[in-house]
Amino acid sequence: MNPYRAQSRARRRVSALRVVAISTSALLGVAIAPMPAFAVTPLDGGAFTIFPVTINASVGDQYDPHVSGDIVSYTFGRSASPLHFYDFFSGVDSAVPSWPDSEDQLSDTSSGRIVFTRIDEITGNLAIRIYDTASQTLGEVDALSALHPSDSSIGSDTVAFISDVAVAGELVVSRLGSTTQQVTSDTRYDQQTAVAPLGDFVVYESCAQSPGNCDIHQAAWIGSTWVESDLTTTTDPEANPDTDGTFVVYDAVRSGERDVCWQPVGGGTEQCLALAGEQRDPSIAAGVIIYEDVVGMAPDGSPSGDLFAYEIATNRRFRITSTPTDESLSDIASLGGGRFRIAWTSSPTGVVGDRDVYGATIELPSVGPRYTFGGFLAPVDPRPTLNSMKGGAAVPVKFSLGGNQGTNIFAPGYPKSQVIACDSTANVDGIETTVNAGGSSLAYDPASGLYSYVWKTDKVWAGTCRQLVLGLADGSFQRANFKFK
Repeated sequence: MNPYRAQSRARRRVSALRVVAISTSALLGVAIAPMPAFAVTPLDGGAFTIFPVTINASVGDQYDPHVSGDIVSYTFGRSASPLHFYDFFSGVDSAVPSWPDSEDQLSDTSSGRIVFTRIDEITGNLAIRIYDTASQTLGEVDALSALHPSDSSIGSDTVAFISDVAVAGELVVSRLGSTTQQVTSDTRYDQQTAVAPLGDFVVYESCAQSPGNCDIHQAAWIGSTWVESDLTTTTDPEANPDTDGTFVVYDAVRSGERDVCWQPVGGGTEQCLALAGEQRDPSIAAGVIIYEDVVGMAPDGSPSGDLFAYEIATNRRFRITSTPTDESLSDIASLGGGRFRIAWTSSPTGVVGDRDVYGATIELPSVGPRYTFGGFLAPVDPRPTLNSMKGGAAVPVKFSLGGNQGTNIFAPGYPKSQVIACDSTANVDGIETTVNAGGSSLAYDPASGLYSYVWKTDKVWAGTCRQLVLGLADGSFQRANFKFK
């Protein structure tokens, strides 16, 4: 296999800076069973035309692109100034100022600022540096005087990195201009950080056994401190986490192959794309995941990936590239208004150490939803039955739409109810189940494939009949009748 081919960002980052021996005693203990993973079969959104921008296709190796707004930072592997950034607005490619006898790598960017690791090649010391592309100023992130800080990421005014304050790396998070906190202090090996765009949430790999078999952990800014917790606790490896502040995405070995999976921020039901073959190295912005699908072989015989995008809310998958070369290490950022900026690495020749960096601005096709309504399910009976219940109670209204259609399934202003006549000839059936609820809410259960809209009724409706109207985003209307006592 091409040794420059990064199977995961985690392996690339670790090998670039250090190898830490993890004691085999970490293998002792009780194995944790893998969490349930619900397979998601995406709808085919088809391919759409993109207009790639060649960011850098110079001789040599250009790789590791990260994008935020108009800025793409990347590593220019054979240059006296190895870190570069491209400005989509000006079309200018510039170098981050470098020092003699130093090497810069592992960059990330947010809001016009670039964080990276600077290695002093004489002393071997490492530091996290930050460069402001607007003011062209270079500074250093507070590292708590830690040894060998590396693997940095940035979101808004938050920088996360890994520091070798012990045998294993520990997560450190710095609020620029404010506090720096060492978040973890244990025997686990931490790596591969990613910060949410608003800077209030961090995800990373936490490895009990080795840098190659990890769980995904998270840290949230709560009050005035960072609070760390598990997101996955399985015996299978998870890697390459990213977050948009709403979802956490990662790749994971499930059922013997690597898949793209995600959960809500803070934890919840894990869902994974149910696709043949290997999918890897996902990034996410505004609910859209970009990832690599290994679809063939590159000219040198290594696995070759094409880029795909998956939109969680609509369950649609789109093909971005279709080439004989290997597209990898992709990143995505939201521009707002349904537009996204992406950047990726391509190896056009398949030659070791010859990668180029490209970017593009994309907008996913806007296609109206098409739902398959499966009817109302217990405890609610369909029309013409009058569902009898006590006014002021809450009832779970369950139905299916032919799979996960996201949470934006209702038309504006819906659901709503209206008064109807209580027909003395209509069938009346008592509601078997009511729930406690502070207000109406919608949820989707991947296990059953059902939506549940908890409808909170009003006490003043006692002695009347009303019709609940679900106006759906595809233009259809579904109705159920109720009698209140």
